[in-house]
Order: sequence, then structure tokens, then C-alpha cells
Amino acid sequence: MINITKKITTVFSIVALFAMTAMPTFASHNDSTDYRANLRTLNSSGVRGQAKMTLDGDQLKVTINARGYEANKLHIQHIHGFANKQNSVCPNISADVNNDGVVDLIEGLPSYGPVMLNFEPFPNADSNGRVNFQNTYTINVSDLGPLENRAIVLHGATVNGTYDETLPVACGQIIKTHQGNDNGNGNGNGGNGNGGANGGGSDVSIRGNGSNSNNSIDVRSSSDTRAFQSNDTRIDNNVNAGSSTGNNRANGNTGGDSSIMSGDSLQSIRIQNMAGHNMLGH
Repeated sequence: MINITKKITTVFSIVALFAMTAMPTFASHNDSTDYRANLRTLNSSGVRGQAKMTLDGDQLKVTINARGYEANKLHIQHIHGFANKQNSVCPNISADVNNDGVVDLIEGLPSYGPVMLNFEPFPNADSNGRVNFQNTYTINVSDLGPLENRAIVLHGATVNGTYDETLPVACGQIIKTHQGNDNGNGNGNGGNGNGGANGGGSDVSIRGNGSNSNNSIDVRSSSDTRAFQSNDTRIDNNVNAGSSTGNNRANGNTGGDSSIMSGDSLQSIRIQNMAGHNMLGH
């Protein structure tokens, strides 16, 4: 006979789940305009990143995050453009007129134009070849603008064993991403400007404006969901197993030595526990 006593005590404790959702906020920017430039590799440098700019009056806030630079080296950076307002573009290898395998600063000028604004102080890349740069400049908007006709160029790489601070290593054309409101006051009934935006189930519209009005809506919606899950599982397995056999016999059980041949005894015990499993639905 096999006696098995199995006791499993499982305690599942708190699974806490809650969410916090930020309500949509509506922001009005009367003067500021946002710009972006996606900085792509030039001259096979491996440098890439993004520049973001906000123009508010004559104040230009610039943020550049780039990686792939030569570590611990100075890397100059500029806005390039043309005085006649023509569009700046990033050069390709066809600009390499002397066929030395790289497009140097001078060879790139017909594409992106001369330097219009230095992003100083010029940064040094860290030991991982990264630059995280931010500064604000007072500019002459009529001279520098329109920014969407300009390009940002990053510089600095080693060529033939010599570090060239002027060599273009990344370039990006500037694009406008957001422009603040320029609202006219019209009392006529001639024109209606309608704008709609959906963010977190919100509807926004502009109605009833007079003719010759300019309107824009900036809707910024954010949602923040946080899930905290905690499990405390305790499992006690107490197993008592016993077995007995039959068909035991002894040979010649009179005097002298005796031996007993016992029948087979088999025990098979398997315990499987599973606990502490959580799933948060999408």
C-alpha cells in the first residue's frame, strides 16, 4: 500500500492596476515657430542626428543631438544658406569636383551656400562620439530667414590621417513643423475658418470668423498609463509516501541463515506548481 499525503497552499497577493490619463491641453503660441532638420551622413562619416529649433521673435533656440562623431574632437556646426533666399540642399558625391573621394566644405557651397550662423560654442564629442547641444541666439530674422530655405551642416573628420575640422560630416534641410497663431479680427460674415483636431476624443473648431482672418489650432494631447503589478506567492508541498509489499517468503526457515525475497515496491510522485503569473491586456 502507498500512502501519499499532498498539501498545497497557494497564496496570491495583490495585483494592483491603475492608470493616469492626462487630459488634452490646448496651447496657443502667438509668435513662436518650430523647425526641424534630420541630419544625415555625409562623406560616409556615420554621423547622424536631429536638430530642433524654435524661433520666438528674434530669439532662436537650437537643440542638436547627434552621434557617430569622432570621439573627443571639436565639431563645428552652422546654418548655411544663400543671400538670395534660394533653397539650400545637401550635396551628394557628384559635388566632389576634384575626385578625391570626399565633398569638402568648398565643394559643398554651391549646394548649401555660405555660413549664415555659427552654433557656438562649438562642442566636443564625448567618448562615445555623441553631442547633445543646446543654446539660444539673438538673430536678425530678415537676414537669416526664411529658415525653411536653409540647411544645417555638421563638420569634423579625419582624412588621410589628418583631422579636418571643416569637413562636412552630416547635413539636413530645415523644415517648418509648427507656426503660431496669427489671428485677424474680422467682424464681417464673409468667411468661416474651420479646423478640427482629435486628440483623446476632443473636437476643436473655429467658427464665425470674418473674412481675411488667419487662424490655426494647436492641440497637444498626452496620455500616461502606469501599471504596477506585484505578486507574493507561497507554496508549501508536504508529501508523505509509504509503500508495502506482499509475496514475501523465506527459504528453509529452520536454523542457519535465512533469506527473504521481497515483492516489488514502486512509488511515483509528481508535484507541479504554477503561480505568480500576470498578464496586462493591450
